Amino acid sequence: MKKRFYGIGISFLATVLLFSTVASAASTIKTIDVTYRDIKLVIDGKEVVPKDVNDSIVEPFIYDGTTYLPIRAISQALNRRVSWDGTASTVYIGISNEPIIWQADLDHDGIDDTIVVETYMRDQGSDIGAIVSIYKGDSDLLLYSAEANVAHVGWDGFYLYYNDNDAYLMNWRPGMFQGYGDYVYELFCFDDSGEKVIFDSGSHEFLSQDLTVKHEGIDEFITFVQTVNTYLMQSYLLADTDEGQLMYGTPDDPFASPYFPEFLFYPGY
Repeated sequence: MKKRFYGIGISFLATVLLFSTVASAASTIKTIDVTYRDIKLVIDGKEVVPKDVNDSIVEPFIYDGTTYLPIRAISQALNRRVSWDGTASTVYIGISNEPIIWQADLDHDGIDDTIVVETYMRDQGSDIGAIVSIYKGDSDLLLYSAEANVAHVGWDGFYLYYNDNDAYLMNWRPGMFQGYGDYVYELFCFDDSGEKVIFDSGSHEFLSQDLTVKHEGIDEFITFVQTVNTYLMQSYLLADTDEGQLMYGTPDDPFASPYFPEFLFYPGY
């Protein structure tokens, strides 16, 4: 298998200096004079407008002959995750853990594709999740990439499901927000051109009070839950952030870590 590098290219880092200050014993505040010259950022021929987490434009500047660029904008333009650990005064780019490699024929061409699961956990577990990427065969051709993280309204999971020896990727996304539930699952593979082909999908929307107070829609909800559980319990766990807990499996011991739920979220019922 070809060895992939899951990080920012060395040549790029040699060209652009990313500015950061790591404090050891105490923080130091220093006033400096910088020059703004309407500096534009172009990556792979495409202009990128640097913005912060609040979507405000952050302009590059020059200090003492060196050009400084916003680290978040560069990382996102290169499709790399960036996070800040205030306790350790450390900027993280990309994934800190070693990627987990799976093999499965997800485009059904008789050749196993490469599934790369990159997990991350920052700030004592407040920032957890995984990036799941599918590469065609043993090449660097990316078929699919998505992130399983903890949203305010729910969680996210990816599983490897087999049907008559045919492999499928399952994405399970249950969400709740202020008494409103929206549970979604999708099983899919890829065709010869790399396009997604849906094997099965389903969704169920409900109000929690309808289930817990009025007892309306209980039968439909249970039927939906049973369908999802059937798929989950016949699948290998890739990564899941169920209720804020990062879980993931490995191909070396695939039956040790899969998530076999006894039930899904029944709101107060």
